[in-house]
Amino acid sequence: MVKSDKRGPLRGLPHDLRLLLSEIEKEPVPERLLERARELQKALAQNRQKEPDGDRS
Repeated sequence: MVKSDKRGPLRGLPHDLRLLLSEIEKEPVPERLLERARELQKALAQNRQKEPDGDRS
């Protein structure tokens, strides 16, 4: 499980992604988990589009 506190590994992620990951950790309904995963994919893709080409690793 990924910890979402400010001292944990999510510290460097944008707030909206940290919030989304935190919500995923709490998600009790499997159907909603799939929806959250799609939201995360979309957010990650948007984040990648904002990065300059040389900063991808």
